[in-house]
Amino acid sequence: MAYSSLEKNIFGRKINAPHKNVRAPITPTAVTAMREVADILEANLENIFSQGDVKEGYRHILMVLGMEDGISQLSIAKQTSLKPSTVSIALKKMEREGYITRVNDSKDMRMSRVYLTEMGLDVANRAYAMNENIGNILLSGISKEDLDTVMTVVAKMKANYAASEYAVNNEDK
Repeated sequence: MAYSSLEKNIFGRKINAPHKNVRAPITPTAVTAMREVADILEANLENIFSQGDVKEGYRHILMVLGMEDGISQLSIAKQTSLKPSTVSIALKKMEREGYITRVNDSKDMRMSRVYLTEMGLDVANRAYAMNENIGNILLSGISKEDLDTVMTVVAKMKANYAASEYAVNNEDK
């Protein structure tokens, strides 16, 4: 498979041509480009969370609670793809450090609801604001039609993966 000069040098990185006996990916640039955008967002989130001495492991939990405060530990585990035991340990530490509070559910005393404190909410809000700013920069000058196409393609890619033998678990299918 012949690569164009763009494919060989996308985002300043040289992509090595595959060995002659290895089947080359059809469009290595599309996946590489999506990874680059994800890396930009990830780096900016790391920057926000590192400013307040927020531990790496708290990030996903804070982001989930920023979208839906007052959910159960099990719901947090499902939304973050973390093990329930990992979430439980993190929540104990986060509560001790002042990021969250846990309140027993009034209807089911066996379950507790997790809420952001002012400090946790501040961190989550700063992260969402940074994501919005970076998103606006990334999407500036891109037409609605182009964005619709991207969303359609990404949805198809996710469906292809979920239907494949490589899907990590049944929740992907």
